[in-house]
Amino acid sequence: MRTLLALFVVAPVLAGSVDFTAEERARIESHGPWPPPRTPFDDFRDALSRGDTVTAARYPAAAQRGLEIFVGSGRCFFCRAGPSFTNGEFADVGRPFFSAGGVDAGRWGGLQQWLASPYNRLGAFSDAPPDAARAVATKHVVMEPRHYGEFKVPGLRGLLATAPSFHDGSAATVEAVVRHYSELDAGRLHADGARLLQAWQLSPPQVADLAAFLKTLSAPAKAAKGSPVRAR
Repeated sequence: MRTLLALFVVAPVLAGSVDFTAEERARIESHGPWPPPRTPFDDFRDALSRGDTVTAARYPAAAQRGLEIFVGSGRCFFCRAGPSFTNGEFADVGRPFFSAGGVDAGRWGGLQQWLASPYNRLGAFSDAPPDAARAVATKHVVMEPRHYGEFKVPGLRGLLATAPSFHDGSAATVEAVVRHYSELDAGRLHADGARLLQAWQLSPPQVADLAAFLKTLSAPAKAAKGSPVRAR
């Protein structure tokens, strides 16, 4: 368990240390200060790391059971690793892309816009020279059928402040998100992509436990609204 929890340690990230475009740097800065406010999960993780059983015991029992599902039978860490609990990729998670408002093509539509944009890494506003590795990678992007209906895997930190969930806002609560994955219809997933998802078939108490864990990835309301809490 301690080894797996090490996947979720927050470390400072300096935008200037990476080859970001001006647009990417602006997007990072718009998300607020880094590191993010500490959460109950951070306190629990760090307590386990230093062998502080007293502090660790304050973490809700339901959240601990939910964490076991998250890193165990749920296999969530395949897509939800790292300090922000995301692999930064795109995925088809079985949500419909047809809605009353029309069709949301997901990554397919996003790639169309990105490749045509003057703000991509090959565009006139890019900070990267045309022969830079990331610019060359942009040149070789290929749109594939599986990209239709794929959506960005969002981070889970602070998820209580970002509801409703999914690209169409169709899940009003954390419990609704968990039930979706628990009752996942594998027939809705692309056949030519990596098939990592499978229905969890959780019991109602297990749904509640996993939701309890996910809620501990958000800072207490007072810390989230005030000044960012310094990482320890």
